[in-house]
Amino acid sequence: MAIQNLITGEFQIRNLNGVLIATDGIVDAVGGITSGSSGSSGTSGTSGTSGFAGTSAMIVYTYTATAGQTSFNVPSGYINGMLAVFVNGVKLSQFDYTATDGFNVVLNTPVQAGDIVEIDNFVSSFVASSGTSGTSGTSGSSGSSGSSSTSGTSGTTGTSGSSGTTGSHGTSGTSGTSGTSGTSGYNGDKYFTTSTTTFTLGNSGTLIVGAALSYTPAQSIIIVHNNTNFQECEVISYNSTTGALVFAEPTRTVGSGTYSSWIINLDGASGGDGTSGSSGTSGTNGTSGVNGTSGINGTNGTSGTSGTTGTSGTSGISGTSGTSGSSGTSGINGTSGTAGTSGTTGTSGSSGTTGTSGTTGTSGTSGTSGQNGISAGRTYYFNESETSDVAGYKILNDEPTSTTQQTVSKTLTSNQQDVLVQQFMTPELGFTLIPSGVQRFKLWYEINPSGADIQTYITLELADSSGTGYGTVVASSPVKIQYNDSEPIEVDVDLVFPTTVINSTDRMIVKLYLNNLDGTSRTVVWNTENGYYSYIITSVGVVAGTSGTSGTSGTSGATGSTGTSGTSGTSGATGSTGTSGTSGSSGTSPGGGGGGTDLGIVYQASLKALNYLSIY
Repeated sequence: MAIQNLITGEFQIRNLNGVLIATDGIVDAVGGITSGSSGSSGTSGTSGTSGFAGTSAMIVYTYTATAGQTSFNVPSGYINGMLAVFVNGVKLSQFDYTATDGFNVVLNTPVQAGDIVEIDNFVSSFVASSGTSGTSGTSGSSGSSGSSSTSGTSGTTGTSGSSGTTGSHGTSGTSGTSGTSGTSGYNGDKYFTTSTTTFTLGNSGTLIVGAALSYTPAQSIIIVHNNTNFQECEVISYNSTTGALVFAEPTRTVGSGTYSSWIINLDGASGGDGTSGSSGTSGTNGTSGVNGTSGINGTNGTSGTSGTTGTSGTSGISGTSGTSGSSGTSGINGTSGTAGTSGTTGTSGSSGTTGTSGTTGTSGTSGTSGQNGISAGRTYYFNESETSDVAGYKILNDEPTSTTQQTVSKTLTSNQQDVLVQQFMTPELGFTLIPSGVQRFKLWYEINPSGADIQTYITLELADSSGTGYGTVVASSPVKIQYNDSEPIEVDVDLVFPTTVINSTDRMIVKLYLNNLDGTSRTVVWNTENGYYSYIITSVGVVAGTSGTSGTSGTSGATGSTGTSGTSGTSGATGSTGTSGTSGSSGTSPGGGGGGTDLGIVYQASLKALNYLSIY
């Protein structure tokens, strides 16, 4: 018994026979006290079961955003650099948000109402919960009080009586037996660990991690440097003594690079802590966490609309046929006189045999025909080397240059659209009507690599004499540029321009554009003048091509040799002369007229005149 720094000397405790002698609070002598026996000790309470060990985990929080919202609270808190943030299923870069205070994530760009924001919180470990306290043991029973010692008899007066004998000490009570301790609950599996092994992302390999972990072959794990550099793969083997974790080629890799600081865990959220075991009994194992839900698939992009078909050019008007000339009137035939009967013809002598014909000479070869000229509208050339009198434009002219090859190079970023290559302006056009029809552009482009998906298109706009545009801008459909083994390739772009009445002092503005449909940057080179001249064939002022020159006539074949003449046949006998017909009676002379014209002569003269006319 110690009552330090309270008392020094002799003192008596109420209801207790005897004297305690203490020095500086320490009892060092006892007089006249008989101690009772000690009570038995109470039994110890049973020990509470051990709590389950914490496991590594990832907590997923999902929010439906309000219009313009930027800040999202993470109730569990987070460790800087151990977050992944998604908006509508698209993962954000660490530069697209701020996450530094341990509880809030602030987006750089406000989201729209109804957007789905997901925050994956990679928790390093949950704190294991404590087991419940064991019940208290029962108190031991109190020992019986010792018997009081009898006082010594008083001595004779003057002499002190002898002191009474000290009572014997009561025996100490036996100590109560200690309660048996409850068995410890099982430790949960442990997977969260770190490594300082130098390793390059995107490969299989071995990392030295913590010992006594629970990894087994074929488990899916995630190896993380930070939220933009990690890979997912499967365990091949794990040595729980050395900590050597061997894993296969990754099934998914984000980012790249070689690093020597890693966090390793199961790929997927671990279950929460198991409930505490009942007192004294082994703790039951915690239930396994449910697997994280898979991300929803992104919706398929809508197919691009098909380009409209160009209208067919109008057919030229057919020329009118010339009128047929009127037929001349036929002359009247004179009446024939009666013919005398012919004498019978004598029989013809037999013909001599015909000589054989000479062989025909071979025909000379025909000369080649000259090529016919093509029919086409007026052609305008993209003269990159010439600057227009209107600032910012190059010249589009119907006269080509004789200068060296000209190129314009453009670098298009990922999915960049409507990139202007160059803009051109004509001089004053000098005509007042643009016929409806196809304007065909012949453009030379060069792209790399072979898989690049690049389109080009054209716009046309009328301008006044000062170069100020007016009216509707007409655009062509985009046309894909094909790969030609690092050489320029000709691309045809058609644009239909409606019939338009203009001023003779008006001009035309032409602009060339590019679209990049790839998710990476591409460089495109446009060529014109000299070897790869870009130009337009328009519907303006169609001019027929000149006829090709006639080929030279082939040389005439040599004349064949003349055959031998056949022998002449014998002349037939002359037939007898037929009898002469009777002479017509003479017409009567007109009466009373002297010196009149003979009608027979007039009739003959008329017949001669008619014959003359019929000849010509």
